[in-house]
Amino acid sequence: MVLCSLKHQETGFAYVRVKIKKHRWYPHIMKGKDPLTFSMGWRKFQSIPVYTMQGDEENDRMRMIKYTPKFGYCYAVFYAPTCSVGTTFVGVQKLYETDDKGNQKDVSHFRLCVTGVVVELNT
Repeated sequence: MVLCSLKHQETGFAYVRVKIKKHRWYPHIMKGKDPLTFSMGWRKFQSIPVYTMQGDEENDRMRMIKYTPKFGYCYAVFYAPTCSVGTTFVGVQKLYETDDKGNQKDVSHFRLCVTGVVVELNT
């Protein structure tokens, strides 16, 4: 049995800005409207990320992109439980499949589709 507790700062929710990258073994690029299941520390949750890119200058605006880059990092913003800056995470796209009859069943295999690290919190 594993017992754990959350700090007072970790009980709330906030918009989290992360530096994210498509996993190199995942065959598809990630779309902006697709929900992901994240594993971040003790927490497992589902959210819909909005992918963004920043211009060359440091003060340049963040602009939304529809897809993640094929190679390299981009930024994403999503609503999630608060965590400390620098926390790493992984994301999985789907944990079930639909058979010919329309029934959903758990997949026996899955792939990590994104990896990343928390950059900023907006509490």
